[in-house]
Amino acid sequence: MPWARGANAVMALAFETTYGVAPSSGFASQPFTQSNLGAEQALVTDDTLGQGRNPSDPTFDVITNDGDVTVPACVRNMGYWLKGGLGAPVTTAFAAATGKLTFSTQPAANSTITLNGTEWTFVSALTTGNQILIGANLAATLTAAATALNGSADTQTAKCTYTADATSLTIEHDTLGIAGNTYTLETTTTATLSGDTLTGGANKHVFTSGGTVLPPMSIEVGLPDLLKYFMNYGMGVNSLKMSAARSGLLSPVVSLFGKNESVATTSQAGTPSVKPTKRLAQFSGAIKRNGVALGKVTAGDWTYSNDLEKGEDITETGDISDLTASVWSFLVNMTVRFADSVLLDQATNKSPCELSFGWKIDDSNSFTVTAARVFIPKPKKPITGPKGIQMTFAGRAALDPDTGAGVTFELVNDVAGY
Repeated sequence: MPWARGANAVMALAFETTYGVAPSSGFASQPFTQSNLGAEQALVTDDTLGQGRNPSDPTFDVITNDGDVTVPACVRNMGYWLKGGLGAPVTTAFAAATGKLTFSTQPAANSTITLNGTEWTFVSALTTGNQILIGANLAATLTAAATALNGSADTQTAKCTYTADATSLTIEHDTLGIAGNTYTLETTTTATLSGDTLTGGANKHVFTSGGTVLPPMSIEVGLPDLLKYFMNYGMGVNSLKMSAARSGLLSPVVSLFGKNESVATTSQAGTPSVKPTKRLAQFSGAIKRNGVALGKVTAGDWTYSNDLEKGEDITETGDISDLTASVWSFLVNMTVRFADSVLLDQATNKSPCELSFGWKIDDSNSFTVTAARVFIPKPKKPITGPKGIQMTFAGRAALDPDTGAGVTFELVNDVAGY
């Protein structure tokens, strides 16, 4: 008999239109590292007397479906969990796609480059058509290429701006966002292409604290080894937590409250969409205070909570009727080597600061959490031995009454939207 294994487990989620009703489509596959989702129904011991020492049948209690999902900090897929916890983001085009042709030698006559389907030919003497004049040396040829391409009226060529240096031709799409990532590059020259298409076009998705509409989710956890698929529905994000460290894996923890689950022998998620995992790393993290990198921090974490209230109505189904968000909170903890008094002075003065946690792959792939107004209480300064002294600062964010800013979660990636 097969044994269900975590290596083969799958997860998919979709946002519900009606609370507690799993949608028939729109599921997205989700990478995860741990999950303990699933409905539970406890037993209540019967208290009947008059039957001697023999126990009576217990009574079944209400159904609960509370649990955590630990996920890799994927710059693409984290957006689904952020949407569940904060509501739909504001998405704007952020970075333009770019590419490069790098030459080691002069291109030969009649060799070509093809830009999104438009062919350009290197020639020794100009006649007509899309032609680039080969110069006295490589630098002159590439300068001529940039001039010809930038001056072209061809609709595909004109979508980009071209810059030459001594050995390469850089191509930048004129439109910010992910559209340029499909712009194709080909060549018959000896040039090395940066890729088959331009890359790096990115959108910025900004999720903001205090959203009034937190979309509930249906989350299916599948165990294909046993042909068991558990659809957890009416799931709401109660909290999101991330920990910062000098090394190791970066893995947010999503804590959820839910309504119930159903079980099937085939997946109810259909064919989920898939966004390949692109994981952020701990080593790329930075903690900043008022925009300046905060030194001497050895560990830190933040937790954003919606303080969800369950609709514990008396019903024959035994599960909750809805979820309602209360006042949000944003708590931070930082362990700091006592080598300066920046945070201690702030705590002593009882003044707030802006605090941010950020991780970055490059300019087109990053995640930043910024709390506009964080208060830090004065901590103890424990001396536990001959080694360096460390302090732990536990901060709490509040809404800035002047700007209306709370906590923003900025995700930069190549996703069109969530």
